[in-house]
Amino acid sequence: MPELILMRHAQAAPAEPGADDFTRPLTAAGRRAAAQAARALAADGVRIERVLLSPANRTRETAAIVAR
Repeated sequence: MPELILMRHAQAAPAEPGADDFTRPLTAAGRRAAAQAARALAADGVRIERVLLSPANRTRETAAIVAR
């Protein structure tokens, strides 16, 4: 049966005044947390078939880590 999994992006760098919010990258802790989430999903046998996400850098970076 299909499942819907909602995820928030991992921890991103703080917003800089006047900087574009879409370019904020993940922090090192965020990359580790995304990898941990990926391992947990894999351990549960979750297979990712489709991903819908924001074009923001932090969401694309999180999705790329989880999809690996």
